[in-house]
Amino acid sequence: MMEIEPTTEVNWYVSRRVEIGSDDAASLRIPERFETTEGVQVEVGESLDYFPNGDPYRTYGAVLTIPGVFATKFPVELDILPFSEGLVELGLRPAARLPRFPIGPRRYFRLAWSVLDSIAESFDEARRVARAA
Repeated sequence: MMEIEPTTEVNWYVSRRVEIGSDDAASLRIPERFETTEGVQVEVGESLDYFPNGDPYRTYGAVLTIPGVFATKFPVELDILPFSEGLVELGLRPAARLPRFPIGPRRYFRLAWSVLDSIAESFDEARRVARAA
């Protein structure tokens, strides 16, 4: 009997677009440490400089600490990409193979969205503070 292999792989990249108003995408900063509403602790490192020469496309190395009985840490990459006038795209992808247990695909995607939501909220807060000043 012939064994059938899947023809598609899971794309682990998660992204969302965020309105930044008239701010310059190059001036946006991701907080160095934060915790999401799902309890994920995020530590963001320096820019990985995949796009040198002041290009506004930026990728950061980060480590997610997933809460639970089997607390797990794993590396990810966070992207800030200019999308259009007043919009940026935030992206997150694993920088290494995902541990199947205790994370798994469903939990990974739920937690990845919570990371991007937290970053978007920090951008909104920064914009509100800048307007008030």
